[in-house]
Amino acid sequence: MKTIRMFVTHVVSIPLVALWYLSDLSELRGKHEIHTRQSPQPLNVLRGHAPNECVVSTNRMRCGQPRTKSRESLP
Repeated sequence: MKTIRMFVTHVVSIPLVALWYLSDLSELRGKHEIHTRQSPQPLNVLRGHAPNECVVSTNRMRCGQPRTKSRESLP
């Protein structure tokens, strides 16, 4: 109800913290767009590996199999 009153009285104040978050989000969005434009090849490789890793992870959860030693050593 208070939100409606604010819009009716035209008194809209955005908290400073929200403005900081919005500016951070816009900055990160710009960086994201730069990376997607500059390096499509690595992203395509990752997109190709993602479904395989998803299937492996799902099967591991269903079967209760632990990770192999080589996978655990990876960061």
